[in-house]
Amino acid sequence: MAEWLTDTVEAAEYMAQTLERARAAPKVVMREMHAYALGLADETGELMRQIARKSEADRAGGRASAAPHAGTGGPLIPPSCNTGGKLPTNAPKTTKAKPVFPRSKDAK
Repeated sequence: MAEWLTDTVEAAEYMAQTLERARAAPKVVMREMHAYALGLADETGELMRQIARKSEADRAGGRASAAPHAGTGGPLIPPSCNTGGKLPTNAPKTTKAKPVFPRSKDAK
C-alpha cells in the first residue's frame, strides 16, 4: 500500500509540473505527451506479442492450458450464491409458455 501511495504522489507531482510547463509552452508539452502515449502503445503491443508467443509455445509444448475444460464445456461450477456446494444432478426443466387466447369483444 505504501508503495502504491508513493507512486501515486510521484505521478501527481509529475502531472502538476507538466501542467505548469504546459501553461508556458503548450505545444512542446503536447508533443511530449503524444510521444509518451506512442511509447506506451509500443510497450503494450510488445507485451501482448510476448504473451501470444508464450501461449503458442505452451500449446506446442503440450503444456496444460489455463482453461483445461474449455473444449468439454467446463466442469460443473455451483452458482455464486450460498448453495453449500450442492451441484445440479440433471439439466434444469424448462417451462412451457401458456397459450394466450385473444379476448373476445364481449368479455370484460
